Order: sequence, then structure tokens, then C-alpha cells
Amino acid sequence: MSTKTKATKSLEIRLSEMRTIYQQMYDLGLSKELEGVAEFFKIANTFVKEGIGASGSLPLAGMKRRLVYRLSMLPHVTSNVTLQYDKNI
Repeated sequence: MSTKTKATKSLEIRLSEMRTIYQQMYDLGLSKELEGVAEFFKIANTFVKEGIGASGSLPLAGMKRRLVYRLSMLPHVTSNVTLQYDKNI
């Protein structure tokens, strides 16, 4: 009986994806000073350094937005971040 090992993203691919996401966030004016963004950066650093995928959402207080992220270790899934409107934030 053979066991298959799952293919995962290399450190270089994870770094490349996060550089793109960080640049997009910077272009939108989102900085580490925002509480939700600072928390996301911690999660993203774990993704890059330790290869641990994550997904979820974080409120961006005062912006009526929620930062929704998916950091995938699967090679065929591109990690992404979106901003969703939330009138309750």
C-alpha cells in the first residue's frame, strides 16, 4: 500500500504571494497601524515562515470593512485577501 504525500508550496512561492498581497494592501493605504491588518500580518508571517495555511476574516474598525483572507498551502490555489463591506463594523 503506497501513501501519497501532498504537494505544498515552497518558501519562495509563499514569499512571492505575500509580496503581491502586501503591495496591494499598501496601495490601498492599509498599514500595520490598523488592528486587523496587524493581526493579519502575524498570521501571514506564520504562513510564510512555518508553512501553515490559514483562512478567516478580521474586522477593520472604523472602515466598515472586513479583511477576508485565504492563505493556502496547496500549489494549485493562489493565496488571496479581499475587503468586504460590513455596515456593522
